[in-house]
Amino acid sequence: MDSRIQYTTTRDGANIAFWAAGEGPVLIQMPAIPWSHCQAEWDDPDWRTWYERLLQHHRVVRFDLRGSGLSDRDRVECSLETMLLDTEAVVERL
Repeated sequence: MDSRIQYTTTRDGANIAFWAAGEGPVLIQMPAIPWSHCQAEWDDPDWRTWYERLLQHHRVVRFDLRGSGLSDRDRVECSLETMLLDTEAVVERL
């Protein structure tokens, strides 16, 4: 299984990068604050092994918050409100 990066847009206009894979109950992997990179994690052998184990029984969703990774880098607001907007956009897209 390879992750395929997709994008969605939040209600306030930020572009959020994410991937979703697997079948079963959904697990949303929250990004590390303040930096994350969902593609770099997938490419790292240790992270990939961990994700592949989860994918055996779950649908895993991984995204980058605005200001980090593959999401909009020029939008660096880091608050509970923006984190919720980012999460909401990914969930609604799926």
